[in-house]
Amino acid sequence: MTNFWLKAALNVQTENDNGELRKQTFTNVNQGVTAEQIAIFSKVLETLTGNSLFLINLADTTEYTRAAAE
Repeated sequence: MTNFWLKAALNVQTENDNGELRKQTFTNVNQGVTAEQIAIFSKVLETLTGNSLFLINLADTTEYTRAAAE
């Protein structure tokens, strides 16, 4: 099997003062994004929206194919 990385996205949920959750998806995330970079991004989101971070999910999409027979 061979694999090829295709894309990544951050699925984010924030919570407002009333306890309501808001879901947002951010696409075109770089391959190999680090936990530190995600933490910094979450602080920026909290500052810009005024909401608290509830959850972040990093979703990588990788394609797997059978290797050609030699």
